[in-house]
Amino acid sequence: MNINDTIYNAYFNAQKDNSEKVALYTRDGETVSHGRLLEEIDKAAAWLHAHLCEGQCKIGVLSSSSYEEAVFLLAASKVGAISKFIDFTKNISEIGESIEESSIDVLVIGAEFLPMEPYINPSMLPVIVLGDIPSARPHYCAYSDILKMNAGSLCPPAPYREGACAVIINSSGTTGTPKPIELSDRALNAAVEKMLKTDYPLVPENLILKIIPSFLGMGLITTLYTCLVVGIPVIYFVAYGPKGSIDGVLSTIITFPSFLQKHSLPASTKLLLFASPMFYRGIYQLIDQVSDLSFLGCMLAGGSSMGKEELEVLDAVFASKGCTVPVMNGYGQNEMAGAVTLNQIGRNRRGSAGTAVDGTDLMVVDLQDFKPLPRNAVGKILERSESLFIGYENMPERTEASFITDENGDSWFDTNDVGYLDDDGFLFITGRASRIIIRLDMKVSLDKMEEKIRASKFVKEAGVISVKGDIYDTTVAFVTLKDEFCNAGISPEQIIEDIQQSRNPLSDREATNHFVIVDALPYRSSGKIDYRTLEALAAESNR
Repeated sequence: MNINDTIYNAYFNAQKDNSEKVALYTRDGETVSHGRLLEEIDKAAAWLHAHLCEGQCKIGVLSSSSYEEAVFLLAASKVGAISKFIDFTKNISEIGESIEESSIDVLVIGAEFLPMEPYINPSMLPVIVLGDIPSARPHYCAYSDILKMNAGSLCPPAPYREGACAVIINSSGTTGTPKPIELSDRALNAAVEKMLKTDYPLVPENLILKIIPSFLGMGLITTLYTCLVVGIPVIYFVAYGPKGSIDGVLSTIITFPSFLQKHSLPASTKLLLFASPMFYRGIYQLIDQVSDLSFLGCMLAGGSSMGKEELEVLDAVFASKGCTVPVMNGYGQNEMAGAVTLNQIGRNRRGSAGTAVDGTDLMVVDLQDFKPLPRNAVGKILERSESLFIGYENMPERTEASFITDENGDSWFDTNDVGYLDDDGFLFITGRASRIIIRLDMKVSLDKMEEKIRASKFVKEAGVISVKGDIYDTTVAFVTLKDEFCNAGISPEQIIEDIQQSRNPLSDREATNHFVIVDALPYRSSGKIDYRTLEALAAESNR
């Protein structure tokens, strides 16, 4: 594979002679061959070429589980445009801001998001609608109409541009401001090469389930793009929200033998799962509904870590159902286009995040002076790789702050995570260097939560802390009231209702049912909130 090529060319060159083979199974049960996919890419690219402005334009994709996202990923590449995959879990205001700040030229929207379109697209940008259009607007174009274009209108592929942005995805959480991540063609192709040098059974004879949404690297790059290039058919299913996704995974697993029979596939076909720990925990909790797991060929867990004891339990229970592979922790960032370290089927150390993938360097440094530390010493984790991102979109200062220069003058990406490398090179994550927690297997910024809570008309100050739970971290919000509401009998429920009715409500992963109204928040001499005191107060109240 030539990593110095556009992602369109990489896919075209890999699959141009496999037109009859299946590329995708849609959520409606259809099969999409590589030949059909290439034809749809050509027609979508021709439409974009005819309607886009000059220069490198941006196509925003807002879709929860549509195979057409693969079409526009590669169609944008073919015309030299940038595809930006929008986080649909954000609220309407945040989605609208993301579209406006990115200067998107064309929106591709799944029909399920059409009700919010007037609010997120007040400028009436051209909109390509995936699915039925209940009420047409002048700037709408149905994707089905694009497919009616004739072959004579097709356009030639754009040339490869070294260092140019090809795709924009999102960080899995926030640190107070959104972090759209710009990735080059080279980064995506290098990420594919990393995966191909593992011992995972990434071969066209197997299938993969599309679980993680495409605004994250694990969904778009590790799952979708990698498997399109390799020729592994990707199974889409109806999934919107954590519970729907878990139910979809479980349903696919239960019915997988029937799926193979329906599509006349051999019984030796393996199903690969690249998911966050939440999904494996969901399968475990509903294991009584599962009779056979012998067809699972790979179970990669990314997004947050799983402990040794938990993995031992999962592996034992899954093995009792015939599964012959372990659940394997992986570690990475969207800034690295996916994986940085991986456990592998033949080299798996439970509780660790695995060893560095091919073409990636790791270094653990002192938290204060950033000098390299020896093995087994805990420090800040730094990385570098060919799949490294270009930068955060429109955030040059934030981009610059994400790198540390070592004593040799080399630049490293600062993960803001803390951990150590053991004697065999396995990485262990021990914590986070900032106030970021994991909820619903995604990063959540406590500082961002405070910002949203403070926007309530009732709230004067807010301090949010996390409390470690058996399954996931919970949060407690301590608030003081504005003077005019101090004696008004305001309840926590009223504060929550006010926040959720605002333009910037708490998202599902930020939501907390633990609001504590206090007379004053504790502060340190530096003028910052004393979170340790708040943690002690929360612990005392739980006794």
